[in-house]
Amino acid sequence: MQVILMKGQMQTVVILIIAMIILYGFLQYIFIVQEEAVFRSAVLNAIQVSNIINILQSSPNDAFQIYTLPAADCVLEITESYINFTLGKQSYRRDFIQTSTKIKETKIECRKPEKTRSVLCITKKNGVITAKELLDTCW
Repeated sequence: MQVILMKGQMQTVVILIIAMIILYGFLQYIFIVQEEAVFRSAVLNAIQVSNIINILQSSPNDAFQIYTLPAADCVLEITESYINFTLGKQSYRRDFIQTSTKIKETKIECRKPEKTRSVLCITKKNGVITAKELLDTCW
């Protein structure tokens, strides 16, 4: 089977090949930028939650802060000394300022199938900081 291309068809094929090569190059760049954006989002959320906990450590009892987690598949792990925020394949750990205030360890998934966002209620009561999902009230 022999294919004969006309002059206009040959130009179209060449233009399509060049466009595909250029598009392939841009797609690689877009995936790299997307991965960097996910990592920066993990860093930002970890910093914000750790800053809230650091501030609550020096706050009086019955202080609280509400924080909305992103509508994404992520996991927030809080321990006595650090926070670890995992978003997709990216993870970021941030240490707390060490004080005499106790921090209750917890693990929270940001998005569950039945809802789109998780809202955190971070409280300090009787010298203990607790992070939990906000249901009706923080207490």
